[in-house]
Amino acid sequence: MPHKPVDRVRRIGIVGAPVLQTINSAFNAALVRFAAERGNWQFVYAAADLTASALRVLKELDCDGALVRITSVKASAEARRLKFPIVNFSSWLVEPGLPTVRSDDEALGRLCAEHLLAKGFRRFGCLRLPGGWYIQARTESFVAALKAAGVDADIRFLRVDSHPLSPSAEARFCKWVAELQTPAALFLPDDLGAPVLLDLCRKAGRRVPQDIAVVSAFGHPETAQRCLPGLSYADHDDSAIGRRSSELLDRLMGGDKTKATIEVVPSAGLVALGSTDTIAVDDPVVARAEDFLRRHAGEEINIADVVRQVSITRRSLERGFREALGTSMHDYLTRLRIERAKELLRRTPKLSLREVAQDSGFAGRLRLNAVFKQMVGVAPKQWRSESRNGMKIASEHTGAGKTGISSSS
Repeated sequence: MPHKPVDRVRRIGIVGAPVLQTINSAFNAALVRFAAERGNWQFVYAAADLTASALRVLKELDCDGALVRITSVKASAEARRLKFPIVNFSSWLVEPGLPTVRSDDEALGRLCAEHLLAKGFRRFGCLRLPGGWYIQARTESFVAALKAAGVDADIRFLRVDSHPLSPSAEARFCKWVAELQTPAALFLPDDLGAPVLLDLCRKAGRRVPQDIAVVSAFGHPETAQRCLPGLSYADHDDSAIGRRSSELLDRLMGGDKTKATIEVVPSAGLVALGSTDTIAVDDPVVARAEDFLRRHAGEEINIADVVRQVSITRRSLERGFREALGTSMHDYLTRLRIERAKELLRRTPKLSLREVAQDSGFAGRLRLNAVFKQMVGVAPKQWRSESRNGMKIASEHTGAGKTGISSSS
């Protein structure tokens, strides 16, 4: 059977995501994959920013289409004057005036609020960063989600007007963080400068995440891993944005008469890393005990080991722990171990159940199997299989509740 002939080569320009350079980006990778599948896309130009010179180059190269990151009204007007299809992949303008594919910025802020509320936080610091409409959208949805939850939240704001921070701005940030009543959570509408901000929290005498948990409504894996500890962030799904931007541009180049529509890509969820690996507990003794349990859950510890870390009796600690977290220390430790076992089962399929038990603090494979089945509803082996196949795990009984322990699969 003869192959369908490939359409003529389409010359594509990129402004705002330089795929012609070696950059580790899910967005760029999605563009390259689509081009390979389509078979007739050729990237002829890439630039970091939409400037007058970049627009001239696009014209001179006689592009068939371009993917562009629009960051101003002026840039939008200039792009509309080009004689070939343009797709914008930025959330900088609420009405960009061009066919646009962008992240669900309201959902990103809401995810961060839900994540922190589930961990018991009621005191928040919120940075107002420079940027486009997306900063406002994420921040407003974060605050709205707190209010919608009906909590009596204490929210303190700080405006940061430049990046990188000037010495005076760093000093102002440190003073502001030091004045937050702990435990508190810090909301960043973007991961811009996040590694420096976490360092400044520590400079201000605040431990991350024990005193200040930090979450960003937008994150890149590379930035998150450069933070210490790793930065929790809402995943805007760069790969899906790249894919759908490419598909829209391809349709426009093929004659689609789509006007200035806006396609919103759902978030891929919240990536919880070390910067929020805690729960909000006002009692400092209980907080110290909870932190010890969380850090050592994968080891062969017991309640006596926890008691030795604090300066009160076991009876007083157990009473305070139950009052603060709504569960016993024994049950809390067991739930931590179950969550650790699930993570190992999900991410390291080659580990044997004996190794999973050892690395998650259980005495052995049989003990892991019994407790896992009792709390989750299925045996570890079955859970691993269903999790890898993307099936819904039935009968999980490790709800987050007051303990802030995730039960998502």
